Amino acid sequence: MKAYKDPTADQAISEVDKWKRKQRDLEEQHKIHRGDIITIRIAKREGVDGALVIRDVKTVVKALYPHVVELRLPGGITRSPTYWELAKMRVGGGISGSQDNQGAPGQLPKNKKGDPHS
Repeated sequence: MKAYKDPTADQAISEVDKWKRKQRDLEEQHKIHRGDIITIRIAKREGVDGALVIRDVKTVVKALYPHVVELRLPGGITRSPTYWELAKMRVGGGISGSQDNQGAPGQLPKNKKGDPHS
């Protein structure tokens, strides 16, 4: 009986390597890395009167895909916003959570808005 080499293991290893390369490319492109803890702002309607409550939530970046980022919220909930939506939800600059004064594109930082002498 002649033995044949099973290509399944080689194909599996090749696919894993391809996935890792794609993840690294996306991390470099979007400046977000798997395992990073980022702070996002989430708005919810709460209470009897339905008041809008905005909360800052720390999330963990699970994976990056070509069009969305997979985030793990507290309690194990997973959310997958697009990169544009994530940029709008971001509160701080990086892992440290420092504020970076980013508003809408074309806006001046808050300390210079309306006051040319500051």
